[in-house]
Amino acid sequence: IATHEKKAHENWLSARSAERTLTEEKRETANLRQKMIELNQKLSQVQRPSIIKPTPGRPDFLGPPGAPPPLGVAHRDQYVYLAESFYEKCHREKKISRSQIISKETSTAKIERGFW
Repeated sequence: IATHEKKAHENWLSARSAERTLTEEKRETANLRQKMIELNQKLSQVQRPSIIKPTPGRPDFLGPPGAPPPLGVAHRDQYVYLAESFYEKCHREKKISRSQIISKETSTAKIERGFW
């Protein structure tokens, strides 16, 4: 009887140890699963296209000095050409005076440079 009791006690100790190990493994599995979910979410955020488009003309998008402007961004000379052609058109039609056009050009240039 004593040997059976000793054997039962040893089996009980090993079962208790196995239960503790199983509990620790489940806890570790849950932690690793949570980390994997968080990493997948971060990865999907990085790969997802941004809702906010980058603004052309900002210093971080201009590129090196002397390089052509990014696509869709008019060069300064194009603004001058457009302003001159606008002045000529208005002057021909006598709708607006030169001083009014110059003030509009100045305010447009200030807006483009970020003063307003």
